[in-house]
Amino acid sequence: MNHKGIDTLAVHAGQEIPDPATGARAVPIYQTTSFVFKDTDHAADLFALKQFGNIYTRIMNPTTAVFEKRIAALEGGSGALAVSSGMAAITLALLAITRLGDEIVAGTRIWAAGVVAPPHWKFLGETDRGNRLKVQPTMQLTDNVWVVGDVASFSGKSGQPLPMIAPVAIQQGKHVARQLVRRARNEALQTFEYRDKGQMATIGRRKAVVEIRSWLRFSGSIAWLTWLALHLAYLSGGRNRTSIFADWVWNYLVWTPRRTITE
Repeated sequence: MNHKGIDTLAVHAGQEIPDPATGARAVPIYQTTSFVFKDTDHAADLFALKQFGNIYTRIMNPTTAVFEKRIAALEGGSGALAVSSGMAAITLALLAITRLGDEIVAGTRIWAAGVVAPPHWKFLGETDRGNRLKVQPTMQLTDNVWVVGDVASFSGKSGQPLPMIAPVAIQQGKHVARQLVRRARNEALQTFEYRDKGQMATIGRRKAVVEIRSWLRFSGSIAWLTWLALHLAYLSGGRNRTSIFADWVWNYLVWTPRRTITE
């Protein structure tokens, strides 16, 4: 029996022969997001799992496939599944061993982000219909408990709870830090005031929307350039900004529309 050692498996498992297209000994890195279908029937067979092949990199990728085979060989398993985050791995592991109605016992509280928080906070104080804790104007729940971010229900100037977005949580966190300093100095606490800097989103090349005020909205190329400029401004370090900007310019110049069906 030809038993391969761990060193051999770490280098060659999943790709025992050189790459058939190029002869490369190392595994090629396929950086594409999509793959070309021969025709509509070919695409339908792939999606119906009647035929093996690549559909979309988030589902499968030739480089990822070799990595999965290599991990399975190193661990002595029959197969492996690669995911892009630790939370995805935890979710898949739990879904594999649980059934409807099962409970997960954990040492710490688990909260999956979403539009509705779990009801576990209710014993701490009054909550709104989204299970978010209603806080005082200073962001206090009680004298010694402060709540910020998605868990906190704080009404803005409109009377509605502030949205569950990063700018709200960042400003609330900075506010609480300042109040803790004021408390240490025996100074009066201040009321939290959210400064709405507007919203923006991009959906593709020269396609974006910016809303600074309810009466000031624009979209298209100007909004897209505004989005790029703001993200560069928030990056730390001149070298980092230069590197990201050069990468954006290169991708803009060499970009070509992608297609998935050729016939």
